[in-house]
Amino acid sequence: MCNAKSMADFQWALGLNRLSLRMIGVWPEANRDHQRHEVSRLRSMRVPFMMLWLVLAIVLPQTYALAQVYRHLDLVVDNLITNSAALTSVIKLFLLWKNRYVLEPAIRATEDDWSSVSGNDETTARNRFELESMTRQANRARIFTASGYVIMFGCFAGFVFTPLFGIGIRVVNNITDPLDGRFFPLQTYYPYDIAPFPLYELTYASQLLAGSFVGIAFSVPDNFFGALVFHACAQCEILNARLRDILQIGDYCTLDLVEREGERFHRHLRDFVRRHVQIIGFVHSIEKSFNVLVLVQVLCLSVVACFLAFGVIQSIRSDDGNGLAIVQVVTLVATLLNLMIHTFVYCVACELLAQHSMSFFPTVYNFNWFCLRAKHSRPVLIVSMRTRHHLKLTAGKFFDLSLHAYMKILKNTAGYISVLLAVSST
Repeated sequence: MCNAKSMADFQWALGLNRLSLRMIGVWPEANRDHQRHEVSRLRSMRVPFMMLWLVLAIVLPQTYALAQVYRHLDLVVDNLITNSAALTSVIKLFLLWKNRYVLEPAIRATEDDWSSVSGNDETTARNRFELESMTRQANRARIFTASGYVIMFGCFAGFVFTPLFGIGIRVVNNITDPLDGRFFPLQTYYPYDIAPFPLYELTYASQLLAGSFVGIAFSVPDNFFGALVFHACAQCEILNARLRDILQIGDYCTLDLVEREGERFHRHLRDFVRRHVQIIGFVHSIEKSFNVLVLVQVLCLSVVACFLAFGVIQSIRSDDGNGLAIVQVVTLVATLLNLMIHTFVYCVACELLAQHSMSFFPTVYNFNWFCLRAKHSRPVLIVSMRTRHHLKLTAGKFFDLSLHAYMKILKNTAGYISVLLAVSST
C-alpha cells in the first residue's frame, strides 16, 4: 500500500501527465468497478469527440480547400502545414485511446516503484541513492513536460489569435478566404456562406477549439512517453547499483564469500533476474503502446517540418518591412522547434535507456566469475549473456530510436526542403 509520502512523490513525478490524461479521459483508474461506471464511460468518449471535431473542423474543410488551390505551391504548402498536423493528431489520439488500458500495468509499476522507495522508513545510503536517481530522472521529465506545454501554448496563440488583430500566419488568398477582409486561422473552405453573423464567429470558434485539440494531441502522448522512459532509465540505474552490490566488484574476498555463502549469493542473483524481467516487461508495455504512435510522430516531423521551414523561408523572402513577417517567422520557427524538440526528447530518452540497460553487461563481465565453481559461475554466465542485449524502443518496428536515427530524420527533412525550394524557384 502507498503511504502519503510515496503518493505525494508519485504525484510530483507524474502529476502533470496524470492531469492531462485525465482531462481527455484516458488515464486508467485504480478501481475497475469505477471504470465500468457510466461517468467513466462518458469520460472515455472525450477522445472520440476530439477526433470527430478535428475531422469536421479542420481535415475535411482543409482538404476541400486543398482541391481549390492545388495549382499554387505556396498555398498547397500552407494548407498541408496544418492539414497534415490535424490528421496526425487524429491518428495519435486514436492510438492513445486504443491503448489506454495497455499502459495500466506500466502506471501501476511506476506507482509501486515510488512506493518502495519513498515509503521505506529506513534512511540508508542505498535508499537515498535510489530516491535521488528516480527524482533526477523524474525532474527531467517534468521539465520536458512543462516546457512542452508552454511552447505549444505559444504556437497555438500565434496561429489562432493573431488573425483577430489582422495578422495572418498563413498565406491569405482570394480563393478560399472571404472577400470582406476577414480570414480564419486556417486555410479552409466551407459549403455555406460564412459572412453572416454568427456563422463567421461560430466557425472561427470551431477552428480555435480544434487547434487546442491539435496541441493536446501533440503534447500529452509525447510528454507521457518521455516520463515513462525516463522512469525506466532510473530503474535500470538503480538495478545496476544493486548488481554491483551483489557482485561486490573490487572486494578481494568476493570469491571466498561466494563459496561460503552460495545460497545467499544465488538468492540475490534471483532477485536481480526477477527485477530485470520486470523492467523488460515495463519497457515492452511502452513499446507496445507507443511504437506506432512514435512512427506517426516521426513521419509528421519529416513532412510538417519540411513545410514549416519552407514557410519560414517564404515569409522572409516576402517581407515588405511592415513587421508582419516577424510574427510569421517567430510563430513558424517556434512550431518547428517544438516538433523537433519533441522528437529529440523521444530519441534522447531512448538513447539513455539503451546506455543504462547496457551497463549491466560490463558489471557482470568485470566479475571474476570464471574462478568460481560451475554451480556458482553458471547462473552468472547466463546473466552475462542476457544483459548483452540492451533495451530499446522502436518507431513502428522499422528502426530503433536513437540520436543517430534523429540525425538521419533531420538529414532527410533538409533534403525535402531543398527539393521544395528548387521547385518553387522554377
